[in-house]
Amino acid sequence: MIDEAGLFIYDCRHMNREILGLSEKRETIEEQFENPETMVLDGQPVEVFDIWPEEPKHETPVVFGCGWETSPEVYRASILAMAKDGFRVIAAKAPHGMDIRSESVLSGRERDMSEYPKAELRKLAAVLEAMHAKGIKEADAVGHSESAIFLTMAATMFEDKFRNLTLVNPAGVVENSTVGKVARGFAKNAAFEPAIVKQVILSIKKRQDPDFDPKKVDLTQKNQGDFGLLQYIRTTASNPWEAIRSIFALSTADIRGMLRDLKAKGKNISVIHSVDDKGFPMTGVQRSLSTKEVTGFYSLPGSHNAIFTNSDVYTKAIVHSLNAMEKKGNAAK
Repeated sequence: MIDEAGLFIYDCRHMNREILGLSEKRETIEEQFENPETMVLDGQPVEVFDIWPEEPKHETPVVFGCGWETSPEVYRASILAMAKDGFRVIAAKAPHGMDIRSESVLSGRERDMSEYPKAELRKLAAVLEAMHAKGIKEADAVGHSESAIFLTMAATMFEDKFRNLTLVNPAGVVENSTVGKVARGFAKNAAFEPAIVKQVILSIKKRQDPDFDPKKVDLTQKNQGDFGLLQYIRTTASNPWEAIRSIFALSTADIRGMLRDLKAKGKNISVIHSVDDKGFPMTGVQRSLSTKEVTGFYSLPGSHNAIFTNSDVYTKAIVHSLNAMEKKGNAAK
């Protein structure tokens, strides 16, 4: 398998250091996360987080998809926890995806591409290009929020590249969803757990300015406006037009048909959803999904972005879902 070969190459790299008399140790998962690779994917530079576990327990790697206008740094706790549990985790840092060029991995799929929002195709391209560059022929996928859309699209267009999907608070599953409803819901989420918004903004500001010190930021009530939803959008949206296109896509997309087709073809799909998600309300999700679309369903406390502040609980559910689907798949063989 390609994953075993990849691990063999990785181990040889460190073995060669020993042969050369170098004392450098293998990077810890934390060190790997702090030093992502900048890869040229389809002629475009993209940071790729490729976290190898210290004790691998799973043959199939996991592709981790980030939510709207976020990047892997925001999901650090979850990604590292999965690596500690023996998963190799790959995440591309491309909030607006990639330009789709004639020589990309999507070339020849113009008919399929015409059916999907361009904003999501750009992000799908970043995921597929990262998998291609890493030599990954098959992966499980974990997607939060908007990434549920483009990861489901990817699994639909390239069935052989994806095995199981775990979708956390997924966009695209609530019927009769509109931009207005989702925007109002996200505003309520921000009010429900303002600490999450602050955490995201501070982490991104730190990334944009290495000298920025979050400890010196005044988080008193008089400055709460600096950390509201509008500031969140201003801070995270490096490309406002793409951000707007994305929110229209995640608000109006419907991936239930794709999920039904994937499940009918033997793919296992789990959904993890927060009981207080205001953007994609639990009642709407439960009403819109059935055993035709999903294999398993997990209900957890918190709002839409609780995976950031309650990462331990959410990551345990993600790991449980992946393990359960793997066992189900093995039993079916």
